[in-house]
Amino acid sequence: MDTKKRKTKDKGKDKDKDKVPVEYAEWSSEEEEVAPILPKSLKVTITMSSANNPSSSSSSSLMTEHFKDKEFSYLTLKPDHATRPFWVCPDGRIFLETFSPHYQQAYDFAIAISEPIARPPMIHEYRITDVSLYAAVSIGLSTEGIIRALNRFSKVEIPKTVESWVR
Repeated sequence: MDTKKRKTKDKGKDKDKDKVPVEYAEWSSEEEEVAPILPKSLKVTITMSSANNPSSSSSSSLMTEHFKDKEFSYLTLKPDHATRPFWVCPDGRIFLETFSPHYQQAYDFAIAISEPIARPPMIHEYRITDVSLYAAVSIGLSTEGIIRALNRFSKVEIPKTVESWVR
């Protein structure tokens, strides 16, 4: 709504209604100053090399090429996966759902056996490392106990790479 239209529209009804709110007036004046510097139209051209072009003879797409070592869609979920808070990946990463009813137990276990990578509000990421496993064993956790707890908390079967690494 234009400030001038508002003033003329409300004139004569009430003295207080004739005034434009300060926030609205400031916003209107900023809009007038910014508008001339914005481009009227923008043309964007995206080109892809033939190696990443899906229509080329190469069967790999850009996404597959970029995420090839981080794609875990082949992992099968356990039947009761909805009640479990962990996703254990073959590369040693653990994703913890903070909204799980078993979050606090899983969190304590994840801190004991892995290093935190990122902890946004809904899903935390941890990485199992040689140093974190050494620290877990030094506080009294056994390798078999770690594997049992990973199996208990994990939504997917524990990858053989992680199991052999822990042992």
